[in-house]
Amino acid sequence: AVTPPGLTATRFAHNTHPLAKVFLRLAAPFCVSPEDGARGLIFLCSSAAIDGVSGRLYVGVSETPLRPAATNDDDARRLWDLSAEMTRGGGAPPS
Repeated sequence: AVTPPGLTATRFAHNTHPLAKVFLRLAAPFCVSPEDGARGLIFLCSSAAIDGVSGRLYVGVSETPLRPAATNDDDARRLWDLSAEMTRGGGAPPS
């Protein structure tokens, strides 16, 4: 089964603001179980099938094609430069 991205039904929200509790209750039908929410992460952390794989998008355990905007080198450079400026970071972007 493919684990969809999004909300996971956990009890971590028990100390949240009252409005957040209302939102979480309304969102509950769209949440996945903690087990399903963890399935993709466990796969990505432990599977030998993806050793050395980088720059790919996974939804659960399935690779999903990237949109062209996500692979635009000019946009990536602008994002890097803006992020470095805002965080006072430096260095060259990864190649």
